[in-house]
Amino acid sequence: MFLRRLGFLYALSAAVVVVMVLQLSRLTLAEGADHLADAESRLDQRTFLATYRGRILDRKGRVLAADRPSYDIAVEYEVLTGAWAAHEAAVAARKEVGRTAWSEMDPSARGRAIERHLPAFDAQVERLYATICDRGGIDRDELERRIDEIKRRVHTRAVAVWDRQREMESN
Repeated sequence: MFLRRLGFLYALSAAVVVVMVLQLSRLTLAEGADHLADAESRLDQRTFLATYRGRILDRKGRVLAADRPSYDIAVEYEVLTGAWAAHEAAVAARKEVGRTAWSEMDPSARGRAIERHLPAFDAQVERLYATICDRGGIDRDELERRIDEIKRRVHTRAVAVWDRQREMESN
C-alpha cells in the first residue's frame, strides 16, 4: 500500500515536471522571439511630463522666482559617434538575411550587408541634425563644433577613468 502511494506521488510529480518543461519549451522555443522583442521594446520608454512649480514669493509677496519656458535637447552619445547607425544597420542586415544565413556568412560579407543599410540610418541622423539646427537657430558648423566638444570631453573623462583603473590594479 505504501509503495503504491509513493509510486502515485512519484508519477504525479513527474507529470507536473513534464507539463512545466513543455510550457517552458513553448515559451522559449516557439514564442521566444516575440517575448524578446516585447521585452526589448520596453527597455527604453520615455515620457515627458509638464512641470509647473509656480512662483516663489518672499514674506512680503514679492516674486523671487517664476517659471519660464526652457528648452533642452538630448541626443544619445551613440548617435553622436555614429555607433547607433552602425548598430541599426547591422540589425537590419541581420533581419534581412535571416539568422541562420547570417551566422554562416564570413565577416566581409556581413560588412557588405551592413554597408548596404548604413546610408538609410546615416540619413536619419542627418535629418535629426538638420532639425536641431532649424529649431535651435544654429548653423551646422556650430552644431558640429558642439558635437566635437562633447566627444572630446567624454574621451578625456574615459581616459582619466582608464588611468585610474590601471593605477588601482597595479597597486
